[in-house]
Amino acid sequence: MKATITRLKAPWPEGAAVGDVVEFDGAVMPDWAVGKCTAAPDDAAVTAGGKAESEAVAKKSKKG
Repeated sequence: MKATITRLKAPWPEGAAVGDVVEFDGAVMPDWAVGKCTAAPDDAAVTAGGKAESEAVAKKSKKG
């Protein structure tokens, strides 16, 4: 799934900015990304490096 970033308060790839397109693993937007991005078309070019963290990785990094 691809999404366009609308807010930066999330574990986006390093260097990502509002308006960048990211790609998530899988077909479902992670809970942490809801309200911080909008769905992007499948053919949209990914403009933020790499894939956004999966929900499991985001939760692990919050634990320290």
